[in-house]
Amino acid sequence: MGETSFFYGQDLTTDAGEMIAMSTNGDVEFIDMRTMRITRSKEPPQLFDVGTAQYDIAGSDAYAYMIFTPTSGSKDDAKIFVYRTSDWALVHTIDAQGTLNDLLSNRKELYPTVFAANPAMSWD
Repeated sequence: MGETSFFYGQDLTTDAGEMIAMSTNGDVEFIDMRTMRITRSKEPPQLFDVGTAQYDIAGSDAYAYMIFTPTSGSKDDAKIFVYRTSDWALVHTIDAQGTLNDLLSNRKELYPTVFAANPAMSWD
């Protein structure tokens, strides 16, 4: 398995019948659910894009992360889905709250020091 980071920004949506899937090498595939065809791909290394800044979001060989944000203007929380890559089982669903939710939902400008991932975190 390759790195499972992915690009997340305004062009990564679930609207208009589009599904987002991650390949085993870390590429993100955009699939038109009406035609069941891949419409475009993004290759790693990829960036997390929020506002005027970009952040690297690195996955691991053991897990893949998919992040979904609410539609514009919604007060719903962003969600993070964590999949185990050995069998692609969903192992955790996280409702983002506080600063993490603000960051993922692009609701206000945040600086790189406001939120940082914990590289020692494990889902086991």
